[in-house]
Amino acid sequence: MPDLPTTGAPRWVKVSAAIAVVAALLVVALLLTGGGSHGPGRHTGSQAPPSNVTESWAAGHTSPPGGHTP
Repeated sequence: MPDLPTTGAPRWVKVSAAIAVVAALLVVALLLTGGGSHGPGRHTGSQAPPSNVTESWAAGHTSPPGGHTP
């Protein structure tokens, strides 16, 4: 029986390293391109509107009779 070469990393190590590198590059790409909105409002739907929307709404808002305060 001939001796098998024992140099180099096993195939599963090379495959795992390649997958880890691809995943890391994907994360970096998402971070650099914005990757969408972040924060708890992303999952609950209660994200605050942008400040320009809030300001324009407040400028045209009048309190209803009865003393409602925002």
